[in-house]
Amino acid sequence: MNRKKLVFFTCFSLFLGYLLYFSYIHRSSNVDQKAEISTREEQKQIVKTYKRSSNFNPSYPAQEDESLTHQVEINEQLSNIKKFCEEEFPQYKESFPSVQTLRSALNDPALSKMWLNIHLKDANNEVWRLRRFIDDGQNGGREKVVLYKEDETGFPRIIESSEDYKDQSPSELFKKFRNKGLPIFTDEAYSVLKDGVDYFFELTNGQITRIDVTSTKHQINCQVPN
Repeated sequence: MNRKKLVFFTCFSLFLGYLLYFSYIHRSSNVDQKAEISTREEQKQIVKTYKRSSNFNPSYPAQEDESLTHQVEINEQLSNIKKFCEEEFPQYKESFPSVQTLRSALNDPALSKMWLNIHLKDANNEVWRLRRFIDDGQNGGREKVVLYKEDETGFPRIIESSEDYKDQSPSELFKKFRNKGLPIFTDEAYSVLKDGVDYFFELTNGQITRIDVTSTKHQINCQVPN
């Protein structure tokens, strides 16, 4: 083979190699992009499903800039309170539900908010309490919002009671009654019956501070001290 043919075949081989290489890179890039798009779509669908199926939406005291305190990741909260309960109450160590089981209860569509209390303090250091709850009556439960003012002994006296505010979000309630004072803290409770087990969760400022679990086999009552 003469030199010209050798040079020609060498150049042709290099060209063919580069062509195959760039073709492979292009296909790989397309596959990665499709996989990334698919992952994003799956994540969006998970978020939509979670928002649609769960009633768990912790409340926080409104800040002066009207922003809400960022929530500590729920799994971390559940893990911390599980660890605390098992250390403080060794009898619960074998029966306390797993974090996954507790999270499943919080995500259950049947989860209901039992109450929400917003505590406010005015310029005179008087404490107001805004409470939203289900009022059981002869015609069934009705959601109500009641404004209390604590007397000198700390006993809450009813100032106003209404159903007009029952559909307002916690942040809207904060704004509605912010003239009563600055928010001190919130406390709220959720409950659900899942797979024959009663779960009760109580939160302070959006942080889980109490878990009760009741079944035919076990009775668990654990609260983190303030």
